[in-house]
Amino acid sequence: FQINFYSSDHFYQTCLASLFEKSLRDYLLNRDNSKKLNDILLTFCLFNHKESIDRFIVLFKNLFSGIDSSEKELIKNFLKNQLGDPRLLKQNWQSFKGNNEEIYKKILFWFNEADFELFFEYVFAGQPDEHGRRECWKRYIPYADDIRIFLPNKSRIEGFKNLAKENNRESILEPIENSSFLTSFIIKIDKVIIFETVETGNASYVYDLSSSDFENPTNYSRQK
Repeated sequence: FQINFYSSDHFYQTCLASLFEKSLRDYLLNRDNSKKLNDILLTFCLFNHKESIDRFIVLFKNLFSGIDSSEKELIKNFLKNQLGDPRLLKQNWQSFKGNNEEIYKKILFWFNEADFELFFEYVFAGQPDEHGRRECWKRYIPYADDIRIFLPNKSRIEGFKNLAKENNRESILEPIENSSFLTSFIIKIDKVIIFETVETGNASYVYDLSSSDFENPTNYSRQK
């Protein structure tokens, strides 16, 4: 005698929801084992059903107030494996965004923040940021739709990627190689693009560009 349950069955989903709630409660009692969090994500939150997204949102809300850097990176990697980077594959995130736009914006902020912070860690390598550029532009990251980093050659890009790996921040976007901009980044906020080159003597530029132009480096000429 055998009973088969399918993921679309109400009874199956009810049992899964109960197991998820118990697993989450157990994890919240002792949040020192990231493997347990990873197991919860892989067992209950794979995004093949709306219920999976709902469970992830419950998990996120429970974790958010006290989340640490390792939990944050684990969640980002899980989401990137499930849906892709939200800045590159926006279409994959439509259902998630429609389910809870507030949480979507927080997660998007995590992705942009990680790239931004790593950029300055790599560029200044422990040296002081004498002009305060990091603190100046950091204020805009919570409002950013996207961020891109330009580095002048493949060697610098590899150095950036190695630093990300060493710091367990492999969810970052690979920088764009463009020798004419030296070391720079762009931040997109709605239809506004902020272009900043960090070498001394270079100014910041603000452009009004459509999203389709965003990743084309030729739009950010310092001669404009």
